[in-house]
Amino acid sequence: MPSFEIDGSWVDLVSVAIALLFSLAKYFLLERKKFISRVTAYDFATGTSLFPMLMLGLSVFSSDILEALLEANTVTLSVAGFFALFSMLEDEFEKEEPKRRGRRSNEKK
Repeated sequence: MPSFEIDGSWVDLVSVAIALLFSLAKYFLLERKKFISRVTAYDFATGTSLFPMLMLGLSVFSSDILEALLEANTVTLSVAGFFALFSMLEDEFEKEEPKRRGRRSNEKK
């Protein structure tokens, strides 16, 4: 099987490109009024974590992929890890929401 080398800088370049495409896609698909906003920054950060998470999932098939991912900018991998962590924690906290005091929004006044 031919061997190929994956440079760590390609992980960063692809991550930024996917983040830009993700931000633009959400901007146009959701028909937002402003591109320069906090929401776009959040979309960009989310998009940045998509490719490293995909690479991490594919690393089971190739040690070269794992080495390239670890060689890449650790900030990108850290962002991806925190997004995964918060996504898992959000699911756990949403399972049992605490009951709120007072009237519910669906009750009649």
